[in-house]
Amino acid sequence: MDTEKFIGQQIDRYHIISHIARGGMADVYLAEDIYLKRKVALKVMLDTLSIDPQYVERFRREAQTVAKLDHNNIVQVYSTGLTPTQQPFLAMQFVDGGSLEDKLEQLLQRGKLLTTEQSLNIARQIALALAQAHTVHIVHRDLKPSNVLIRPDGTPVLVDLGIAVATDSTKLTQTGSLIGTPHYMSPEQVRGLPLDGRSDLYSLGIILYEMLAGVRPFEAPEPIAVLHKQAYENPIPLEKYRTDLSPQTLHVVEKAMQKDPMQRFQRAEDMIMAIDHALQAEGVAAPNPQVTAVLTQMDDASLISRQHYLRIPTGAQQPQRPVPTWAIIAAAVLVTAVLLFFVFRGRGGGPAVDTPDTASVRSEFITAEVVYVTAIVTETPEPTAEEVAPPVEEAAAEGVPTDTAVPTPTTEPTIAPTPTLLPTSTPFPTAVPTNIPAAPTACTIAVFSPFAATWDANSAQLGCPKAAGKSGIGLAQEAFEGGRMIWREDNDRIYVIYSGNSWASYADIWQEGDPDFACGAQESPPTPIRGFGKIWCAYDVVRSGLGNAAEGEWGDSASAQDFNGGTILQVGNGRIYVLYSNGVWR
Repeated sequence: MDTEKFIGQQIDRYHIISHIARGGMADVYLAEDIYLKRKVALKVMLDTLSIDPQYVERFRREAQTVAKLDHNNIVQVYSTGLTPTQQPFLAMQFVDGGSLEDKLEQLLQRGKLLTTEQSLNIARQIALALAQAHTVHIVHRDLKPSNVLIRPDGTPVLVDLGIAVATDSTKLTQTGSLIGTPHYMSPEQVRGLPLDGRSDLYSLGIILYEMLAGVRPFEAPEPIAVLHKQAYENPIPLEKYRTDLSPQTLHVVEKAMQKDPMQRFQRAEDMIMAIDHALQAEGVAAPNPQVTAVLTQMDDASLISRQHYLRIPTGAQQPQRPVPTWAIIAAAVLVTAVLLFFVFRGRGGGPAVDTPDTASVRSEFITAEVVYVTAIVTETPEPTAEEVAPPVEEAAAEGVPTDTAVPTPTTEPTIAPTPTLLPTSTPFPTAVPTNIPAAPTACTIAVFSPFAATWDANSAQLGCPKAAGKSGIGLAQEAFEGGRMIWREDNDRIYVIYSGNSWASYADIWQEGDPDFACGAQESPPTPIRGFGKIWCAYDVVRSGLGNAAEGEWGDSASAQDFNGGTILQVGNGRIYVLYSNGVWR
């Protein structure tokens, strides 16, 4: 097998000992650092993917970002490089205590459950890891129990952050396919919409539900049916399974699993605070990371009985063992066949559609990444008001299906573009009007539905919309000591948002070929570059108001709507800026 080609060889400073697993993106090898004499997990990109220069560069850049994360609940990335065959690799901390998925399976076989305190503390530590990742704008996108590994002391650690980031920014799958695990995917991920950290919090809510109820909230014989449930159906309330849980604990799960991202926890820190309140309501004075040692010990005295605590509601599916790999592969092949049938029937023949990657054997270090084809779902019921589906007119504008659970094979998932800073005119700050429009009585253009509550609270200042709201707008951001700069691709303007609640906007004047550093020096503290550097250097008020750059710029996505009296702008991390035309923001 080609999985054995590196065994016995030395890659960089790592001697390859054995092959651990193959996933949809990479092979994982057990290796030894010949200098530090420690075991590492070496993740090597599949050679079929390494021929794409764009993907390789993205992999390298994101690997460097993940390597900077230093958190007890995130697996440490030591280094990155290239194999002799020019395949990118990551050298990571080796964790050999199994995964949370393994532990949940053992509990099911033994008729046991984790205690509420144990479950909440495990979820809290995962949320701490997510908070750290989201701080540097990394969204996991494939959070599931198999991507939570267990150290020998019981500490849960998050893995596959780098792979998850790279996946979302590159066209690695065929049209109409998604990468992820249906049982843990957020509704917006199912629909192929841009993702932010709230998608990870939804997945964490599902994991917490599973730990407390002993069963996943959405089950179905076929992956496509599970995807439909994620997008449009509500789970059986957790209190139907566990009558002993406090309202605060139920609230954590319910809020994390809201279909509408605006109704969820907006930050991982918010979810951590809610978990702390739930622990207090359960009679626990404070979080205790030591209780996760149960994941290593797994002794009966530290666990609770499923039979005693669980109440199986009418119509609920009984807990099932995880689907074996051969069944997943068979299902993927079947769905692919259905996809090919509809493609050829609809087009009258044509070029063949490549078969998507299927799952590989799970090991203690990594579980396979499964690519499920979102084929055609017929007779999809209309979503109810509670199922928070995208409005018809908005869905049409964004290419999102309005009457199916998942994207059809002719539509690729929406991916936020990487902004390219291009100038349009000379710098000119936003004009400040003397009058702010009065509260409207009726508007000819509808308020973008995700902004309805924000607009209601600010309608007197904002007035009516000037244009329809947009989502998936390309964005670039850079943080400064005294605020931030945000570039919007749709209007090619740079917004300067000061920490003191004032703002201005300027046309982007940077052009390809201009020096990266328009003024100042590259040394620390850094000078902003490209479009942000031009504005920062051109205006003393911007430079003195913002101070030095705190970090480099990064690509993002946004939703926005312009009004007669200002703009509502929601950036990728979920934060909403209300920018009034009088130069004040909130």
